[in-house]
Amino acid sequence: MTLCMSDGNGMMPCLETSKVVQVASEVLQDTVELAFGKEEGNWEFLKVKNNIRICRKKTGSLHTFRGVGKVSYPLEQILPVATCVERYFSFFFLTCECFIFHSRPSWDPLCKEGKLIRKIDNTYSLVWWSFHGVLVISDRDFCLALAVKEISEDGTVCISTRSVEDASCPSFSGYVRGYANVAGILLKPCENSQDTLVTYIGNVDPKGMLPHWAVNIGGEKGAMCIHYLQCYLEQHAASTG
Repeated sequence: MTLCMSDGNGMMPCLETSKVVQVASEVLQDTVELAFGKEEGNWEFLKVKNNIRICRKKTGSLHTFRGVGKVSYPLEQILPVATCVERYFSFFFLTCECFIFHSRPSWDPLCKEGKLIRKIDNTYSLVWWSFHGVLVISDRDFCLALAVKEISEDGTVCISTRSVEDASCPSFSGYVRGYANVAGILLKPCENSQDTLVTYIGNVDPKGMLPHWAVNIGGEKGAMCIHYLQCYLEQHAASTG
């Protein structure tokens, strides 16, 4: 057991590295399976919004959502943007930089702040993200095991997270600690083009007093991260000439 921080009565335990890796490895596999699963039967088509095809799978009281859309930039340009948790830090092993403007709150209007809690290696990390509430709904935060891994010879990369509880990643005052069963994206290079096919997978419980039927109504919003990536890259390209 790893000891990491004091609660006033001694040291509180943090998750062992092997546990973070185990959780991240499991959600990586789940994300890949959900991303490549056939739509017929299990998935219900909902809509096309901003050129993103959105479906859902009724998995218990909280549904799983999938969004699929193209981003008109190569994977190598998308990856440092999608994986940068906080300023000046890049997870992936490809030769790319992670600049200040790449941090997630810069491109995702739903995201408030991100912190790298523990980097294990170039694939696995423990991270913290917070997200803006809406109207009277409190901001949410998540402690997450993160995996970023190339999964096939064509260069496809999966970025996936699942919630864990760790003493080094407490919920701060003013936040409600949510739970992400699976939240991630899969980046697949398109053949004969510079485009990237992006698949979003999300099954997230924001907790608090929100009823599950209300969470299911708003659950599709997570798929808009594909649109946000496209918009950000366009704006950055225009600003840099």
